[in-house]
Amino acid sequence: QKTRLTVGIKTPNRHLFELSFLFHLLGGNQNSGFNNFLEEKPNYPVMGICLGMQTMNVATGGDMYQDIPSDIYGLKYVEDVITLGNDQMHRNYNKHLYPEAEINNHSFHYVKIIDKELRKKLKLKNEFNPMVASSHHQAVKNLGKDIIVAATSMDGKVIEMLIHKKYPNVIAPQFHPEFIYLHDPDSKKRKFSPDEKEMLTEHEILIKNNSYQFHLDFWELYITSVKTFEKSNTSR
Repeated sequence: QKTRLTVGIKTPNRHLFELSFLFHLLGGNQNSGFNNFLEEKPNYPVMGICLGMQTMNVATGGDMYQDIPSDIYGLKYVEDVITLGNDQMHRNYNKHLYPEAEINNHSFHYVKIIDKELRKKLKLKNEFNPMVASSHHQAVKNLGKDIIVAATSMDGKVIEMLIHKKYPNVIAPQFHPEFIYLHDPDSKKRKFSPDEKEMLTEHEILIKNNSYQFHLDFWELYITSVKTFEKSNTSR
């Protein structure tokens, strides 16, 4: 893909290294005969978050929407993106117009976990959809080799999580379960837009929307996969 005017490349060497690293781990359509590392250790845990998820998809032969507002929603202006509503805003575009410190940097929106097996592992009941924090303007378009969509935005237009067809401990969320302020009840209170009166910490936002437990369960799932893999390899 050629580079769009909406895209800035700040650390090219990092990107090239991570693309190569993930290709060597997972393989890809660009060289289907390559003997990648996880063919030997299929239970090896791999996680990619946000850019890491996008890099995983490109490394395995997929590609990207380079700008969500223009490519997916056909919008060019910040004011128009803001009218979409929270579930279609994947970073807080209010920050572009109102750079004041009390405006939150992140967008909080719901996601649909559509993979049934993953829903069971994450202990999601009935039709519950968790709220997450995002900060990105690009999205996965065409999938890489053996990559599966595990979650989407509420309108189904933006891919929110990837897993792997062959390797059960590969998981990659587009959102940020690791943001430190999500887990800190004493962090600074902020608001999403200048019109909001209520100011909350990011932790309070998740608690208020019954979504903090989802984040704990997400990390429990991944940590369990790491411990299980470590135990199986040290006991030999």
